[in-house]
Amino acid sequence: MSFSVYKSSAGSGKTYTLVREYLKIILLSPKDFRRVLAITFTNKAANEMKQRILSSLQDISDFENKPKTVAVKFMLPELVLETSLDKNEIALNAGKCLQLILHDYSDFGVSTIDSFVHKIIKTFAHDMHLPLNFEVEMDTDEMILKVVDILISNVGTDKALTDVLVNFVRHKTEGDKSWHIEGDLADISKEILTEDGQQHIGKLRGLSLSDFGEIRKKLEVSVRGFEKIVVAIAKKASDLIRGQGLDMKVFYYGANGIFNYFAKLADGIVDKLPPNKNVKKTIEEDKWASGKASASDVAAIDSIKSSLVSLFQELEVLLEKEYPDYLVRNEVLKNLYPLALLNEIERVLEEYKEDNEIVHISEFNKRIAEIVLKEPVPFIYERMGERYKHFMLDEFQDTSVLQWLNLLPLLENSLAEDNFNMLVGDGKQAIYRWRGGEVEQFSGLPKIINKGNDPLLKEREHSLERSYKPETLSSNFRSKAEIVEFNNDFFRVISGDLPENLQVIYENQEQKFDGNNTGGSVQLKFIATENDGSSFEDLNLQEILSTISYAKEDGYGLKDVAILCRDNKKASVAATHLLQNNINVVSSESLLLENSPEVRVLFAIVKCLLDQSDHIAQVEV
Repeated sequence: MSFSVYKSSAGSGKTYTLVREYLKIILLSPKDFRRVLAITFTNKAANEMKQRILSSLQDISDFENKPKTVAVKFMLPELVLETSLDKNEIALNAGKCLQLILHDYSDFGVSTIDSFVHKIIKTFAHDMHLPLNFEVEMDTDEMILKVVDILISNVGTDKALTDVLVNFVRHKTEGDKSWHIEGDLADISKEILTEDGQQHIGKLRGLSLSDFGEIRKKLEVSVRGFEKIVVAIAKKASDLIRGQGLDMKVFYYGANGIFNYFAKLADGIVDKLPPNKNVKKTIEEDKWASGKASASDVAAIDSIKSSLVSLFQELEVLLEKEYPDYLVRNEVLKNLYPLALLNEIERVLEEYKEDNEIVHISEFNKRIAEIVLKEPVPFIYERMGERYKHFMLDEFQDTSVLQWLNLLPLLENSLAEDNFNMLVGDGKQAIYRWRGGEVEQFSGLPKIINKGNDPLLKEREHSLERSYKPETLSSNFRSKAEIVEFNNDFFRVISGDLPENLQVIYENQEQKFDGNNTGGSVQLKFIATENDGSSFEDLNLQEILSTISYAKEDGYGLKDVAILCRDNKKASVAATHLLQNNINVVSSESLLLENSPEVRVLFAIVKCLLDQSDHIAQVEV
C-alpha cells in the first residue's frame, strides 16, 4: 500500500477522489468502515464529505435505476477496475456499508481535526492533568477580555505591574492615541493561544518587568538617534532649497517630488525615507525642474542639485544599512509595554482556566505534542492506532505544524502495517495561514519541516519517504475554459518571481480543461491614484458600482454578483456604499436590525417623543 499525496488545484476532483478511495476500502470489507478516519477542517466540509459518501453508496447500491448519477456513471467503473469486484458485488457491498453506517453512525469516521483531537483529549484527560469534566472554550475574544479585565483590576496592589500599566497609558497619550489600553492588551494576548506565539513567548519568560524597562531605554536611544541623523540630513537639503527661494511647484512632479521628500523627513516623518518613483527619477534621470519653472528657477536648482544628490545618497546609505533595523526596533518599542505584560497575562490566563475548568481549543494540539514528540509509541495513540487503519486528510495545506506532528505516529503505525493513507491539498489555497497552517509543510512532503536533529521525527520521515506516492489531478471539471487558461498563465508567470523554496508550490499546477466549456471571463483592473485627488478606497467603491452597472447591462441580476473583500471592515464599507446607492446587499452587516431604515426611523421617533430637545433624532427622522 502507499502514502498517496494529491497536490491538485481547485475543481480537479479532490473530494471526489477522496470519496472514491474511501469507498475502495470499505467496499472490499463493509465492516471496515470503522477502520477508516477521514479528517477535514470545518464542520461544513465534514458534513459535505459524509453526505457525498452516503449518497454515493446509495446510488451505487441501486445503480440500475440511477445510471446518470456521478457515482454510477464515473465512480462505479473505476471501482470495478480497482477492486476486481463486478458491479453486482459492489452494489451488494454498498448496500451493506450503507446499512452498517446508518445503524452505527457514531463509528462513521469522518470528522474535523479539532473533533478528533478533542475525542483524544477527553479520553486521556487524567493522563494530561486536565479536569475530567473540563469545558472547551471556543470564543478566544471573550476569554481574553475577561483575563485583561482581571489583570487591570490588580492595579494598585502590584507596584511593578501598576508602574508598567501607568507608563503604557502615558506612552499612548503622548502619541495622541486613546488612553484605553484594553484593546492593545487583548490583541497581543491572543498570541499566547497560537502555536507560533507559544514558541516565541517562551523566550520572554525569563525577563522581569524591570528588564523590559532597561530594554526600552536602549531601544529609545537607538531609534531616536537614527531619527535625529535622518532629520539633520533632510534639514540641510530643505535649507538649501529654501535658501534659493524655491517652492515645490518648480520641482519635477511638484508635491510628489523631491521637494516634499526632503521636507517630510526634515519634519521628522522618518517612515517616508524610502523614496517614491518620482524622487528616484529626479536623481537617476536628472529630472529636476517642472514645466512651471522659470529660467531663473532652473538656474537656482542647477546650483544646488549636486549638493542635494550628495545628501540624498547619504540618506540612501542609511536606508540600505540601518533603516530595516530601525523599523524592527521601532515596532518593538511600540509594543514593548504589552510584551512586558505577556508573562503576567499568561499567569492570569492559566489561573482563570483552572478556576473555571476550561481548556481552550488551541491547547489541544500542544497538550498532545508534549507526549507525542517524546515517545516512540505514544500511549494516547495505542487504542487509536489499533482502531483506525487508514487515514485520509483533506485540505492538508491548512494543517498546522503541531497538528501534523501529532498525526504522524498514527500514519507511521498504519504504514508499518502496509495500509493505504492519503493526503489531499492545494498549496495555492493556503493564502491566509489561518490557525497556524504551513504551506511549506505540504509542498515539502515527504520531508518533515523543522525536524532538527530529533531522531523520532527522522524515523517518521523515513517511514513517509518509503511509502510516498505523489499524485496529480490535472483536469478541471468545474471551471470555464477561459478561467482555467487565465489561472494557468497567471501562476506560471508570477511563480517565477518567488523565492526558490516557494516555487515548488506552483510546480505541475497547470490544468487541462474542456475546450467546449466556454463562456468565462477574467478582467484585472489597476486603479491609478497619483493624478487624482480621490483616495484608493473611494476609487475602489466607484469601480464596484460601475462594474455592477456593466453586469446589469449584460443581463445579469444583482443575485448573480458577489463582492469579495480582504476583511470584514472593507466588506462593511462596500456594503454601506452600495446601500447608499440603492443597491440591495445581502451581508452580515445588511442583516443587522440597526441597519434597517424602518427600525432606525422607529428608534428616532421614540427618541423625539422622549426628548423633544434631541435635535439629532429630529434630523434623523
